[in-house]
Amino acid sequence: MLLTSLQTEVARTHLGRIELACSVGVADIRAHVMQVVKELAKDVEVPGFRKGKAPLKRVQAFYIKEMRARALARLVDSIQESAGEQVGKKYRVLGSPKPEYDKDARLDELASFEVHLAYDIDPMSDDLLLKAGGAAFLPH
Repeated sequence: MLLTSLQTEVARTHLGRIELACSVGVADIRAHVMQVVKELAKDVEVPGFRKGKAPLKRVQAFYIKEMRARALARLVDSIQESAGEQVGKKYRVLGSPKPEYDKDARLDELASFEVHLAYDIDPMSDDLLLKAGGAAFLPH
């Protein structure tokens, strides 16, 4: 899902590693929560309603824990994918980062959400090396 409010702050801890602090606003959070609720509504049974016919608010209230877990996982995946695309355009990434975030976050109650990602990058693709003359810094 496209993230409209993604903001990233990049920090270079050392050559060959960059860290990103990514945050999204309430619009992206709500979009992910609503997408999960709509998917759940199709397949779950809520007392007093036929399968797939319960109002979204009832589904959200009845399956709140499952909704929060799915929405959180989906939002983190979206952030990681978007950040990975940005980093991949500038650096050669080695492996995939392990996201760090509040695993108990209640997305339906937040105004923003933050994820920290640390990328190991090929030091030879580092933009600082390229600006400094590239080949002059290669080991013999």
